[in-house]
Amino acid sequence: MPLPLSVLLLVIGCVCLWTQRARSGRWLVTAGSALLIVCSCTALSDLLLLPLEESYPKWNGLAADVEIVVVMGASQGDAPRLPLSNRPNTAAVYRLLEGISIYRANPGSKLILSGGGQYESHAEIMAQVARAIGVPPQDIILQKESRDTEQEVRLLKPLVINRRFAVVTSAVHMPRTIALFNAAGLFPQPAPTHFLERNNPHPNWRDIFFPDIESLAHAEFAAHEYLGLLWLKVKNWFAL
Repeated sequence: MPLPLSVLLLVIGCVCLWTQRARSGRWLVTAGSALLIVCSCTALSDLLLLPLEESYPKWNGLAADVEIVVVMGASQGDAPRLPLSNRPNTAAVYRLLEGISIYRANPGSKLILSGGGQYESHAEIMAQVARAIGVPPQDIILQKESRDTEQEVRLLKPLVINRRFAVVTSAVHMPRTIALFNAAGLFPQPAPTHFLERNNPHPNWRDIFFPDIESLAHAEFAAHEYLGLLWLKVKNWFAL
């Protein structure tokens, strides 16, 4: 990830500067600083995000002729002081709201909530939120054993095979999610949400030299997904 890598380069560089390896230290500090600045620039982080987020269009708000709506797992907090509405993270809230919207637009459909957890599964927490905002318990199906997206798809397959279904996840995460479903012989309707780039349809070149913390976070999301897609390709090469 860009931030940990930048910090690692800076720390090693500083150690070199203090241990009579000044030349190596200067190069490492320069590289770490440059990586941190580049990944924090708005336009450049947008360039990383847009190819992922524009891979699939948003749901059009109409009935989608689906029997099942799958909401992919994200993350949650387990602190006792947190209210129920605050336990799913931001990505999970967006995904759940979009999933419920599609579920309600398709009468007779079911809502599958997915994701494991260390203490309480992500799927169970999402189900509590869904019930609290009016989704009937009998329309909720849980998949609460998965630890990552690849395992998630494998465990979801028996629940959705030979059914018409939509998949809801963050826009940046959708290409890798669909690639995994397709590899499993499943072809869902994508319904991306939680778009990270919400202000400009294309990179804002005026901000290219103005770093900010949100752009750095966007670069982290993009790097995670590109590494995930690369890992899938590597696994496919070795599987041939």
